[in-house]
Amino acid sequence: MRMRRSVLVMMLIVFMYLTGAGPGGNVLAADEYELLDILKDTGESEQLRLEVLDITGEINTLEDNIVTAMLDLLKDTEDSALLRLRAFDVLCKAGPDVRERVTEDPDIDRALTHLLQEGEAAYEIARLDSETQKMAAPHLATLLLNTESEKCLIHLRAAAAINRIGMDGVEEGLELAQLESVRNALEGLEELEREIADKRYRFGREGATRLPRRYEVLNSTKVMSAHVSNWQGGFLTAGEYQYAVFYDGDGQLTAAARNLGSSEWDIERLPDRFDGARSGESLVVDSEGILHYTGNMHNQRLVYFRTREPGEISTFERIGKMVGREENRMAYPNFFTCAEGKLHFSYFHGGSGRRIQIVNVWNAEEKTWQRVGVLFDGRGREGGGAIPRLGPDGRWHLATAWRVTPDMNDNRRVIHAWSEDAKNWETAFGEKVELPITPDTEGVVVDPVGVQQGLTTLNLGFDTDKRPILSYQKYDEEGRNQIYNTRLDEDGWVMHQTSDWEWRWHFGGRGTQTFYIRLSQVIPTENGRLIQDYAHRVEDPDGFEKRSQYHNALTMRSVLDPDTLKPLLNVKLPRGRELWPEEMLPEDPDQKVRFIEDMGESDEDGVYYVLRYTTSGEPEMKVFKLKGVEY
Repeated sequence: MRMRRSVLVMMLIVFMYLTGAGPGGNVLAADEYELLDILKDTGESEQLRLEVLDITGEINTLEDNIVTAMLDLLKDTEDSALLRLRAFDVLCKAGPDVRERVTEDPDIDRALTHLLQEGEAAYEIARLDSETQKMAAPHLATLLLNTESEKCLIHLRAAAAINRIGMDGVEEGLELAQLESVRNALEGLEELEREIADKRYRFGREGATRLPRRYEVLNSTKVMSAHVSNWQGGFLTAGEYQYAVFYDGDGQLTAAARNLGSSEWDIERLPDRFDGARSGESLVVDSEGILHYTGNMHNQRLVYFRTREPGEISTFERIGKMVGREENRMAYPNFFTCAEGKLHFSYFHGGSGRRIQIVNVWNAEEKTWQRVGVLFDGRGREGGGAIPRLGPDGRWHLATAWRVTPDMNDNRRVIHAWSEDAKNWETAFGEKVELPITPDTEGVVVDPVGVQQGLTTLNLGFDTDKRPILSYQKYDEEGRNQIYNTRLDEDGWVMHQTSDWEWRWHFGGRGTQTFYIRLSQVIPTENGRLIQDYAHRVEDPDGFEKRSQYHNALTMRSVLDPDTLKPLLNVKLPRGRELWPEEMLPEDPDQKVRFIEDMGESDEDGVYYVLRYTTSGEPEMKVFKLKGVEY
C-alpha cells in the first residue's frame, strides 16, 4: 500500500514537470482522497508527506477539504515542525480567502505561536514565501517581546528568525508601535553579542580551555634575537621552569629554558635542521621531569630528543629509536597522557592513504618505550587515525575519517568509538570493537560520506548533556561546502547541517593546502549555551586575513540552537591587533608576528604565559607574563 502511494506521488511530480506548470483546480480529483489520506497518516514517512504538500502547493485553487486537512495538520502539535510549517506556507500562498480562514481561527493563532517557538520552524521561516513571512511576523514579534530575557531560548529563536528574514520582510505584518518595540528588542541583543564575542578559548587535543577575555601584562622577557623558520616544537610551563623548542631562522633546532624567577634564558642548539616537513610536533615533560621532543617528520625516519636529566636542556640527546620497528616512515607524532596517567606516543607510519596508527607507552622506571599496538590499520588501502580524548562523560573517544589516497578530497566515512579505559573499545551502541580499527570494522561509521565529497576538518565536541558531537565540513546536495554537526541522540547519530553557504571551496590534490574554511568543535559554555567558532575566507576576507596575521584564523562565532544545532546568533570575534594587550604588539603594525600560548600551566592562580616571535622585520622572541583580569 505504501509503495503504491509513493508511486502515485511520483507520477504526479513527473506530470507537473512534463507539463511545465502546476496542476489546475481539479487535476488531483481522481486521487484526491488518497493524497489526503497520505497527508493525514502520521504513520507515513515525513518525506512522502512533504512531497504531497509540495504538490498541493502548486494547485491554483485549493478545494475546501484540502484546506481543512492543512488546517488540521497545522494544529497538530504532535506532528513535525517542518510538516506544519510547510502546511502554513501552502495556506498563506493560496489566496486571500484561505488566508482569512487562517487569521480568523483562534486555534490556528495558538498553533502558530507554538510552532514558531520550535527551533526548526524558527530557522526555516526565512526560506519561505514573503506572504508566509508577513503572516508569521506578528507571532514572531509576540515571542520576542513576551519573553522576559534575551537569554531565553525562545527569545533568541524569534530574534534569529526576524534577523534572517530582515526587518523589510516583517514590517508589513506589524503595526507601527509593535515594529518599534521589535527594533528596540533587537538592539538589546547587542550586549549579548559583545559578551559572546569576548569569551576566549584555546582549542587543543584535550578539548577547549576557557581563557580570560582581558589580560594585564605583568612583565616580559626576551628569549633571543631570532626569527623562527617553522614553529615545530612547543612552549610550556612545568612547575618552576619554562621551555621552548623551535627551528630558528636558519632552520636549526633550538631549545630554550629558564627558571621562572629569572629573565635569563639558557639556549641549546640541537643536531637537527628543518627540511620542510609539515607534520605535527610535540614537546612534553614526563612525570619524572624528563623532556621529550619529536617533530619535523613527514614519512621520514624518527626525529626524537630526550634529556638525560630532569629539565636540563643541556642534556638533550638524539635517540635513534623508540622500539626499533616501524620507525622509518613516520608522520604526525603526538605525545599524550592516557588512562592511568601514563605518557603515550602516537604516530602514523606509511604514506598518506596507506597509513597505520601506532601507539607506544613510556616506562618511566626503565626509561624505555614499549609498543602498545596498532590503533588504526587501513589494510594497505586507506589511512586513518585519532588521539584518544577524555570527554566530560568520563569516556575516552576516538573520532576520525579514512583517506583513500594522498588527495585531501579523498577522505571518506566519519567514524567514532569510545572506551571506559582507553583499552577496550566499543561502538556508541555498546558493540565491542576489536583493534586495530579497519575500514571493515562494523558499527563505527557515523556518516558514510564518500570520496570527493568535501569531507575535511573533523573535530570532536560535546553538548550540555555531555553527548558527543562530530563537527566537519562536506558538500551539500548542491555541491556547496557546509558545516555539519552530527550528534549522538537516543535513536543514534543525527546529522545537522549548521551553515547555509552559497559558495564552494574547490580543494584537493597533494601537499600543503590553504584552508578557506575552518571550524572548531562545539563547546558547551558555563551558562548552558552551545557555541562554535569558524572562518570562511570568502564570507569574511578582512577578518580572515587579520586574524591569520596573529596566528588565529577563526573569525566568527555561532550560538547554536541546542535542538537543531542551527545558528541563533553569529558574531565577529576580535581580530588583528584587538586580540592582545597593546604592550604585546609590535610598534610597526605591518610587522608579522605569531603568538604561541602555553601548553603547560602556571602554578600561580590566574597567571598565563604567551610567547611571541617575529616572522619579518627585526628578529625577536619574547615571553609575556599575563594576569587574567576579566573572564
